[in-house]
Amino acid sequence: KVPEPRKLLKDLYKLKGFDPLYFQSAKPKERIELLRDLVGVDFRKVDAQRKVAFDYRTAKNREIKRLEGVMESIDPWPKDLPTEPVSITNLMNELTAARENNDVLDVHKRNLTDINEKIQECDQRIEQGTSEIERLKNAVKELQDLRVTRTVTQIARQKLIDDFVLVDTSEIQGRIHGLDAVIEHQANRKNSLETHAELTKTNKSADALSKEIEDIDSAKADAMENAKWPLEGLSMDSEGVLYNGLPFDQASTAERTLISVRMGMATNPTLRLMISEHGNDLDEESLATLQTILEEGDFQLLLAFVTRGQEDEERCAVVFTDGKGFTNE
Repeated sequence: KVPEPRKLLKDLYKLKGFDPLYFQSAKPKERIELLRDLVGVDFRKVDAQRKVAFDYRTAKNREIKRLEGVMESIDPWPKDLPTEPVSITNLMNELTAARENNDVLDVHKRNLTDINEKIQECDQRIEQGTSEIERLKNAVKELQDLRVTRTVTQIARQKLIDDFVLVDTSEIQGRIHGLDAVIEHQANRKNSLETHAELTKTNKSADALSKEIEDIDSAKADAMENAKWPLEGLSMDSEGVLYNGLPFDQASTAERTLISVRMGMATNPTLRLMISEHGNDLDEESLATLQTILEEGDFQLLLAFVTRGQEDEERCAVVFTDGKGFTNE
């Protein structure tokens, strides 16, 4: 007579067996830790590294979008835009110098007019002297002096003409009037070049992060492929255990039972006895699957559950009713 049969079972087999359905009933985090320890694949460190790289790349991609928007908003500039900054002070100095030159030239023009008049007067006198040379022998010396004076004066005039050139100030004034546009275009070009450089740098950084993520994913894929899984189709990701690419909880009851038992057998290869109190969690299909696994692995299972009828009682080796145990053998 056994008043507490469940307690009796626990006392009889304490520390001598393991629950093959523990993996199925465990929490997702516990499952992935069990599987990670079993196959020797731990991605926690690289997953954390990948998350940092992924988040950083996401930020870089947002920055790329912002910089591309800045590039699109910058107005275009003329192709002949000066590459160096244009100084309004230098242009004003250039204009002042041109005006001073022209003022001096005006003075020389007036002097030139006087010289031209003097040359004309000399020409008239030479002409008069030439016609009267025979008669004015005493004027020969004066005539020669006038010729010398004329020659010297012509040289002086030519020098004035060569040394003083009229500068066209309209072009300088035009550049001054257009200086604001030039400065704006130069600023646009500078902003565009700087933005382009920053965009290029950010793109390179994002590409490097993508390469880092690809390397991490590749290393994880290699580790997953080379790991010794207790069951074909079993794998895991950062969220939990997968079976045939789907979350463990989405597998059928029979599949979850198969996985859980395989995990228990793999983690306890030398202990051939399994004990479970979760018999009522298994349907007919799961029980049949469980029976096949036990026979293939040469394991023994003690499974406790509350019977639901005569068929259940016939399946059991021992049945406790009203505190008394009966065997079916």
